[in-house]
Amino acid sequence: MNRIASPINCLNIPFQLYRELESLGELDNTYIIYTSDHGYHLGQFGLVKGKAFPFDMDIKVPFFVRGPGMGSPEEGGGGQVRPEPALNIDIAPTILDMAGVERPKHMDGKSLLEIFKK
Repeated sequence: MNRIASPINCLNIPFQLYRELESLGELDNTYIIYTSDHGYHLGQFGLVKGKAFPFDMDIKVPFFVRGPGMGSPEEGGGGQVRPEPALNIDIAPTILDMAGVERPKHMDGKSLLEIFKK
């Protein structure tokens, strides 16, 4: 039963975090980022185990962000699906930008914060 319950419990964690931040009055002052890896093929398409193939499931991962200045669904924001491509190397510069810290010159990637606020 634990193998079935584990993914379901993982989905509850963001909602618990949201409710806790809301109860503390910190929700409007906090960014929440939820992302994941895309896992491996385990026999799909007749291919060997891996994840380096040109299929949507190999190149697209969930990446949800909620925070100040992004607008709620009631304000015409939130719930957006953005067409701009992003890479995992963009996550650290984005978090630094959210914290108001300048990205070091040697760091690859770019902040996605302005895209999120469109």
